[in-house]
Amino acid sequence: ELSVTKSVPSRYLGRSVVDGEPQFVALLEAPQSSFAAETLYNEILRGPAVILTNDLAKSPEFYYSDTIITEFLSGYDVSFLADSVDDSPGCMVSTSLMEETGVRLGDTIRVATATGNMYRYNHLDLRVVGSYVKQGSKDNIYCQLGAYIDPDQLTGDPEEMRVKLYRYIFDSAVFTVADSERLGDFKTYLSEQGYSQVNRAGQIRSFIVFGDKSLLTAVSTLTQQIRYIRILYPFLYILVGAIGFIVSYLISVSRRKEFATMRGLGAEPSCAFLSFFYEQSLLCLLGCSVGLAAWTLYARPSGALHIILTAGFAVCYIIGCALSIRVMGRAAVLSILSQED
Repeated sequence: ELSVTKSVPSRYLGRSVVDGEPQFVALLEAPQSSFAAETLYNEILRGPAVILTNDLAKSPEFYYSDTIITEFLSGYDVSFLADSVDDSPGCMVSTSLMEETGVRLGDTIRVATATGNMYRYNHLDLRVVGSYVKQGSKDNIYCQLGAYIDPDQLTGDPEEMRVKLYRYIFDSAVFTVADSERLGDFKTYLSEQGYSQVNRAGQIRSFIVFGDKSLLTAVSTLTQQIRYIRILYPFLYILVGAIGFIVSYLISVSRRKEFATMRGLGAEPSCAFLSFFYEQSLLCLLGCSVGLAAWTLYARPSGALHIILTAGFAVCYIIGCALSIRVMGRAAVLSILSQED
């Protein structure tokens, strides 16, 4: 998904083909005077450019735009920018340039492009197959990337691409990181390679912009929720222990008449206590063991935290049971039997 642009300063010269008929368009000749040649060259550098790209939406002018208003000749769409060039490269021009110069879809226009030498210019004949409503101030001409590099060289084995692309220079590149979990490793790699960072200029005076706002927002939200959960967990542990204590207390107290009957039939206080205590302890340990085994098989937790929590619940349950039986043992047998449920 590599989308690139190559920007070449240019000047529009005229329509070289109109309605299928060739038209004479003079080539751009540099003035003989060095001052005039430099003035012309600097003027072209500040003006519109021919931007060779394989994806209009990923070009700097439109990268942050929600919609791009375009119009094409029949049989064309924006994907033509990524096609290979057979004869005359296709291009898109702004609607404002069309109104100003009279260019129509299907015409061929001639532009002069800067070469780095103010006394020499290259000339391109581009067939206008589409138009767009510009987002900036310049009437840039968007041309097929194939006029600069074969688009097929942007795909394939990374090592082979590195060799093929080494001699090319792009003004922008947009790509997708395959694994977002390794985004931090990628940023570290860019830093080690010398790319500039926020408030820190590196050896390479280029900045890589990451479109990871949604990811960072999601991670920040999850991190905050995890922090809240970690704060809440101790209170949940205490609440579960309290529930175990209260449940065991209520279960034992609900059987106070059985306890009183045993005492009334002559059972020793210790015998009655141990009878109820062993029964509730056995049920507690059995229930905790089943629950612990099910949780281990289902969640496969790492560490011993789940064992400690289960043991804590069992201890709270047994303490609640012992306390409730102790309270019943201090009450008179007749008063217990005479109480209504």
